[in-house]
Amino acid sequence: MLRSNPVFELYDRVRTRKAVRRWQLGERTGPAPARLKQGLLTDTAKRHGLRHLVETGTFLGGMIRAQLPYFDRIDSIELDADLAHMARWRFRNRPSVAIHAGDSATVLPRLLAHLGEPALFWLDAHYSGGVTARATAETPVLAEIRLVLMHAFGARHVVLVDDARCFDGSHDYPTLEDVRKLVSQVRSEHIILVEDDVIRIHAPLEA
Repeated sequence: MLRSNPVFELYDRVRTRKAVRRWQLGERTGPAPARLKQGLLTDTAKRHGLRHLVETGTFLGGMIRAQLPYFDRIDSIELDADLAHMARWRFRNRPSVAIHAGDSATVLPRLLAHLGEPALFWLDAHYSGGVTARATAETPVLAEIRLVLMHAFGARHVVLVDDARCFDGSHDYPTLEDVRKLVSQVRSEHIILVEDDVIRIHAPLEA
């Protein structure tokens, strides 16, 4: 197969690095390259010593595939039943991966109820048109952040939220100021950073 060809793989890595570099050196408009986000999750998990990933918005499972070597457990929530079914089939031989079909507003609380360790949360559930599904709102992200931070391990969870550029108060998105207010109310000691189109929420790392 073409993708198992080492020449192709080398070309793909070089092409991807160039795309990331162009985005970083450019105006950074639009979504950040997928490889940049994948690297962010991997690096964040290592820095904070996290081995459990919880994702909202499975889509085609690209983030799961990229993170398989770095986590002992991956839980991903997908609203669209067909996308959830495809992801379950794709990762059917991966016992460390669980795909949960349904609205994160109801599924995430159930996951949190059984979560017994700090985790990295990748919040990427939103309506994007096409095959993606829409719940009562285009994005449940503010409620998701609140649930995670108020959890028993909320002080040690790390939250990464995709598409920071969309947090302008339109299409059911909160503003960045709304996010800052929520975090200050629930976890006042936490740091909030916005970089490479991702909102990062976590406690300060010990020196």
